[in-house]
Amino acid sequence: MTTLDAVIRAGRPLRDFEQPLVGLFAQMFPAYHCGSETTKKVIESMVDIVNDPKGSDDDKHAALDTLVEVLFPEPQDSGIDLENADEVCGAGAAAVQGAMEEEEAAFADRLEELMAARKMSQAQLAKLVGVGQPAISMMLKRKCRPQRSTVAKLATALGVDPKKLWS
Repeated sequence: MTTLDAVIRAGRPLRDFEQPLVGLFAQMFPAYHCGSETTKKVIESMVDIVNDPKGSDDDKHAALDTLVEVLFPEPQDSGIDLENADEVCGAGAAAVQGAMEEEEAAFADRLEELMAARKMSQAQLAKLVGVGQPAISMMLKRKCRPQRSTVAKLATALGVDPKKLWS
């Protein structure tokens, strides 16, 4: 049962929660709406994971982390100047998407190389990092972008500087 379901079943009026929920939706919608088809598919697949009643908590947390990063990006994380919001939905969107895809590909390649060099399985790395094995798989398949904190945990588990994983 979601938090909203619990509130409604407890008899609390929805209007107590409408403003924050609508405000949050208003912040997320442009990120989804302006995103590429690939970005929309990632968002949709992460939402499916979060809403899966049989999903593990680790998988749901990893999916939520991905959603936060995709829907509320920090300009300094991507290495791209996103000061002008028009760039995201305008002509600059393709360049931003291309740069993000290059970053993700380089990260996935480096992660895979480091795991192979250490003869480490996805399950072993997941345990060291504190996530589920599917989260590692999603990163390797470029189905999610890890947060900085996750990159730092991966780097620690692999015994490398975080910049070696994500420059």
